[in-house]
Amino acid sequence: MPNIDRMPRWHTYEPGFPDETERRREMEISIESWWKAFAGKTSDLSLLFQNKADWDLPGWMHTHLNAIDRRLLWEFGPGIPSGHRLVITPETDHHLRPLVDQILAAAPKLPGWSFHPWRLAEDLTMCLQTVEARTRQPFAATGCRIKPSGRNQIEIVFTFPAKILKADAALARNQAFVASETLFGEEALDHWIGVVDAELLADDDTPLASVPDRFAKVKAAMLATLPKGTCEERAETSEWTGWELKPKEADDYPRQIDLFVANSMYPEMWTAAHSKGNFHSPRFAESETFCYLKLDGKEGIADKGFADKAEIMDAINAALTPTKLGYSIGGGTGLRYSYIDLALTDWRAAVPVLRDLLRKGRVPKRSWLLFFDTEWANEWVGIYPDTPAPPG
Repeated sequence: MPNIDRMPRWHTYEPGFPDETERRREMEISIESWWKAFAGKTSDLSLLFQNKADWDLPGWMHTHLNAIDRRLLWEFGPGIPSGHRLVITPETDHHLRPLVDQILAAAPKLPGWSFHPWRLAEDLTMCLQTVEARTRQPFAATGCRIKPSGRNQIEIVFTFPAKILKADAALARNQAFVASETLFGEEALDHWIGVVDAELLADDDTPLASVPDRFAKVKAAMLATLPKGTCEERAETSEWTGWELKPKEADDYPRQIDLFVANSMYPEMWTAAHSKGNFHSPRFAESETFCYLKLDGKEGIADKGFADKAEIMDAINAALTPTKLGYSIGGGTGLRYSYIDLALTDWRAAVPVLRDLLRKGRVPKRSWLLFFDTEWANEWVGIYPDTPAPPG
């Protein structure tokens, strides 16, 4: 099994790092072996689901699927509209999502089978069955309250009778979480839902049967409040916000944890990106990915290069805006690194433009394009062919 602490890039991978290439190939071989084994087992799986066979499915999945990565989880269910479905998910190991994308991209076309990277949303009947199966108690909630919350997320509060909360509040919160994942689906839970809680029922609670519709309406209303247009189009009318932070000194700094001053034309996005919890670009823009350049300042400014960060930002905007590829929306200075935050409409098309510009400006060898989205935490793009992997 490949070393799980040596996860390669999947979406941003480029040849040039032999160790990473070897790791990818090891895992690709494991993926190929998994699908070959699965394709040969579909008849046995169908018999098992019909109670016409009895064999160790968890053990078989551990042997074959978890040979790719032991943190992968799985779930079988009925297909849509028929047949069978298999969900492969990393659950809370969000940085493994690119790996799951790679696995499913390699899936064979098998009649009667569909494959998914998230647990799907289910109807209320299935929700009631799932909650009872996973918590070993009937679902005791009588309604739900759904409303927008901070960081462009949605708060889900299932409501319970007082005697239920008094008897076992932890059970009620667990049921609320399972119900949220089942009714809204795992993707909504990861990308759009923030707080999930259990509270006392009230007269204005949404009935359980209407919860999915209410969630859809709250999400649509929240998205309707997003700023109109791209960050580039709003640049002249946006008010900038600044922050002062107190980082701790260390030998090196992953992400942006050495920041001591920062500013942004989109403070709501910046605050969410620097807070605990998942960050998901579509919660803040319809067509932009939020990412940042990280430049190592340990060796100072190169001769005949960019004079400072402001000059780099101006040059980036001059290079990206003619083709509407993106805009620099802020940045900051850290104990070691300088940062330039970007809103890119097409990050793949922007990469060669940024590389050409930054190489001509002689930015440090240790310079990268990185991503705020939680699922892309292990993805990175080096500015030079020999740029090493970023810290962390």
